[in-house]
Amino acid sequence: MELLQLCKLNEIVSRINSQKDAETLLKDFEFNYIKYYKDNLTDAECVVVDDEYHNIKHFIFKGTDSVKDWKSNMDFYPVSISPGHPDFKIHRGFFEQWLSLSSWLKNEVEKDNEKQLVISGHSLGGAIAIICAIYMYCISDTLVKRVCTFGAPRCLCKDMTKWYNSHLKTKTIRVLNSMDTIPKLPLPGPILEYCHVDAIKFEFKFGCSLIADNLSSTHLGNIFYCYKKIIQFVRGMMLRSEPHLLTTYVEYVEAFTFFTQFPIY
Repeated sequence: MELLQLCKLNEIVSRINSQKDAETLLKDFEFNYIKYYKDNLTDAECVVVDDEYHNIKHFIFKGTDSVKDWKSNMDFYPVSISPGHPDFKIHRGFFEQWLSLSSWLKNEVEKDNEKQLVISGHSLGGAIAIICAIYMYCISDTLVKRVCTFGAPRCLCKDMTKWYNSHLKTKTIRVLNSMDTIPKLPLPGPILEYCHVDAIKFEFKFGCSLIADNLSSTHLGNIFYCYKKIIQFVRGMMLRSEPHLLTTYVEYVEAFTFFTQFPIY
């Protein structure tokens, strides 16, 4: 599977709201197994599909599409995920969405532990994908084949980001649009210490060119960098929402022949 195919797959998943939807909309992919999960309390949603030919299981997390999802987005207080490592902190709202799906997804791995995982998501779904990858890596360091996010916000704080980068950096792809506001959130700085993970990063500038990745991690101590990001955030809020739509990401990725050949696995 190539990056363009995975982006289109995520766009289809964004329109799925039931098991019936999943089976109908994904029938052309000829997946051997299709399962839709939703937690009614948090509204977190994930579609699981199996690519038997390549021995791959996909976890595809949906982005924001409800009031409950927006509440999770806004609940950005950092919480520790490990009593033994109190500085391993992540976004509380995203963490709670992951926890609400985690038992189902861990069962998926336990009943079919020979497949490697490709974990992906757009927006909120991309943040959950990053957190999911941490937990799956802890189950087995060979379990995660690839992590791919589209327009995802920051979800990990400084020390947790360092851990992620040391274990999953080379397996992670981040795709973003420079005019998209959501990847600029939560705002970076020395207080909450939110950072983007390091990754293979493809950033579209106005949809017509790619920007080299020079700043994948936050410069926490640089007040001018933080000021620059605040300006970008305000500018993004003044624009229409189209830069963040997954259909826009599909359009941009599709415009570059390179992505029809860039392998996910």
